[in-house]
Amino acid sequence: MYKSSTIALQQKEPFVHPLQTKLTEVKGIPYFVDAGFMKTIYRNRYKIAQVERMVQTAYEGYLVDECKSQEKYKSSLLAEANKKESHAEVTAARKAAQQFELSRCDELRDLFPHRKYRKSRAT
Repeated sequence: MYKSSTIALQQKEPFVHPLQTKLTEVKGIPYFVDAGFMKTIYRNRYKIAQVERMVQTAYEGYLVDECKSQEKYKSSLLAEANKKESHAEVTAARKAAQQFELSRCDELRDLFPHRKYRKSRAT
């Protein structure tokens, strides 16, 4: 997960002050800052815009990684389904694998529609 000296995408000491992107293309991305950020940078709109661009880029990267991970997991479910012994077991396992949602991939497409996507083999 992305973390710099003043911001993080997850809440963990010393990044305990929650904020959301407001000035970037993608609004509402949560991020956390430390007390120093709140004292020195929070009121500087130019610096906030820079930080929010970093947050947006970091969050996009996070979603890309999570999407790939979900696609890999779904592919492994499909591969395991094909190893089942009976036709009924194969069918049930394939159905379960197909129903596995790629929620981070969906979020990535929704928030960053400009990205070029390869069609997932796991869908």
